[in-house]
Amino acid sequence: NNCDSANNTRNHRWLLGRRTFHMPTTPVLAKMYFDIGTADLIESNGYYEVQLGQVYDMVIQNYPACNGVCETHSWHLHGMNFWV
Repeated sequence: NNCDSANNTRNHRWLLGRRTFHMPTTPVLAKMYFDIGTADLIESNGYYEVQLGQVYDMVIQNYPACNGVCETHSWHLHGMNFWV
């Protein structure tokens, strides 16, 4: 199914918060552990600081792709105690 204007030559991209994820050159957990390059870990780049002991609700919605199909994508979370 041709989903783009380049004769179906572009890859589909998964978005979170309608933003494309760009793999950082240094893994985020390493940045935090070694306290290097953490200035870019801000909400406008898709990073959110959470407070210990607080409860947060995350709503994850799948939107239809350009072909009209609402595809699913698996998720994983890092942490100590959380409920899914």
